[in-house]
Amino acid sequence: MKQRKHIDSLLKTIKKKEKQKLYTKNHKKSWTYWIGFSTFGLIGWSVIVPTMIGLTVGIWIDQKWPSPISWTLTLTMAGLMLGCLSAWIWIKKERKEIEKEKNDRK
Repeated sequence: MKQRKHIDSLLKTIKKKEKQKLYTKNHKKSWTYWIGFSTFGLIGWSVIVPTMIGLTVGIWIDQKWPSPISWTLTLTMAGLMLGCLSAWIWIKKERKEIEKEKNDRK
């Protein structure tokens, strides 16, 4: 009885490893270093674009309507926070999809 459980456990482990290897073999072509770099770039752009928009609008406001508040600094920080939030949400969504795909393979 104990030996049968051990064999069943071993077979289950082997089956899981085989599924993982087959999945990796079939999907290896679609995953390259370039995709990793493009993902990294996408995250960078999602942070830098709102930051630059905030900077540009802040400079424009400071030149048009001078005030004791530095709109350049304020809007740059707001753009940075918005960009970081956007990147975080995107990464969280992608992670959920990866986890779902991983669970579907089991």
